[in-house]
Amino acid sequence: MAVEVKDRALSLSDVEGTITKTRNQEIREVFFTAPRIETTDVAKIEKRIATAFASGQNLYALDFLDLARTVLALGGERMRKLFLQKVGDHLDTWNTQPSHRQAWKLLLESY
Repeated sequence: MAVEVKDRALSLSDVEGTITKTRNQEIREVFFTAPRIETTDVAKIEKRIATAFASGQNLYALDFLDLARTVLALGGERMRKLFLQKVGDHLDTWNTQPSHRQAWKLLLESY
């Protein structure tokens, strides 16, 4: 399984690139999460997801918060703690920009 998270609109080129990458790695379940789908690409992305499904690759375009709420609810408290830890680890590993670290800090403090 792969999850591709975008902080911008999902485009057809995003979908095409991910299909190629995940197919080469024999990944069959792919979740795209983005705040929205590029307006001009909605029908094209829906059609591309359908053709990928017909060839054995399952693609889903979901709102990140909907996906996160469901997965974290099913995983329970241990999963929620692990998720928070992994996000922090990722921010450290990738030497994330201070503005993104600050945004994560503010998000955590708001709950």
